[in-house]
Amino acid sequence: MLLGDDVEKMSDSDLAEAAEKTTLFARLSPAHKQRIVRVLRGKGHVVGFLGDGINDSPALHAADIGISVDTAADIAKESADLILLQKDLMVLQGALSRDERSSPTSSVHPHGSQLQLWEHVQRVGGKCLSAIPPHGPIQILTNNMLYDFSQVPIPNDAVDDELVARPRPWKIGEIRRFILCIGPISSIFDYTTFFVMLYLFKCWDPSRARCFRRAGSLSPS
Repeated sequence: MLLGDDVEKMSDSDLAEAAEKTTLFARLSPAHKQRIVRVLRGKGHVVGFLGDGINDSPALHAADIGISVDTAADIAKESADLILLQKDLMVLQGALSRDERSSPTSSVHPHGSQLQLWEHVQRVGGKCLSAIPPHGPIQILTNNMLYDFSQVPIPNDAVDDELVARPRPWKIGEIRRFILCIGPISSIFDYTTFFVMLYLFKCWDPSRARCFRRAGSLSPS
């Protein structure tokens, strides 16, 4: 147990270490609650705070997710990110489970991001290398439709239990690395196909390209 008087005497580093080991906090002022939340976040924890009074507002605002109830003080509800409409804390368990399974760090976000970015890079590069656009409107729309269909199962994927055992914070660095690594690899395959069409199937010839486009494909029949 950690009392407010003890919190007052501690430095932020000492408080962070003590807070990680403490089960019960008692006799805390609003400033103490807010400070505890901040030092825990500073240690890399994902912090949720549940409160319903005016004195809980600073901590609700400082937490990663502030949780209040429908009968709470107005300022507490304004500071909260989530308001419980049922008198049952178990609804949080279901919400957290669904949130973890659709987390921003799941594969659907990196895949969608790298697709949109590098698809445009490939089109612009292909247009610069040849007067013939590498994709016609029909090919672009068909490609997007097929890709969207392939991504439908991802949000409903049965994620491993260890991945939902604890909160996973938004790690934009991981998404950035995925986009910058996987995107160029995808572009290499696309440009390889593009140059094969140009050199092997002689698509430099505008008349042949028009025939292919009229047939709905850039590959010869």
